[in-house]
Amino acid sequence: MVREDILGGLRLALSKGQSLPNAMQSFYNAGYQKEEIEEAARALASTIAQQNYQQSIQQPIQKLVQAPKQAFQPPPNLVKKPPMIIQSPPPISQKRIEAQQVVSSYQEPKQRRVDFVTVILVVILVLLLGALVSVFFFKPQIVEFLNKYLE
Repeated sequence: MVREDILGGLRLALSKGQSLPNAMQSFYNAGYQKEEIEEAARALASTIAQQNYQQSIQQPIQKLVQAPKQAFQPPPNLVKKPPMIIQSPPPISQKRIEAQQVVSSYQEPKQRRVDFVTVILVVILVLLLGALVSVFFFKPQIVEFLNKYLE
């Protein structure tokens, strides 16, 4: 069941010029469940695709209806050809719709490359931890060494 609040929010975000993935991400960040957001986005994408398809069919038909009748009358000196039969387009297959509906493109974390500063800091950290461990294990020898050379 599509949640109407998410669907309405996605429509509002799209009407304000925001992209669908960004709108979905903002709902996800607000605490909505990923499945509910994706379901609402699929429903929205489906209605938008149907509206676009209907508009693409209606525009040529409206142009034909609105055109003056004189444009459709052939000149008298030409031989009349049989009228062309306009076939309706084949129905959109489900596979084609699924290929267009990429609505769950949440931002995946990008792989970070290790830079030079990070490597240097990790090496320094390991050296300091080694020095700390050696102080605990070799405390008497270190004290004896320092007493010997500092006196």
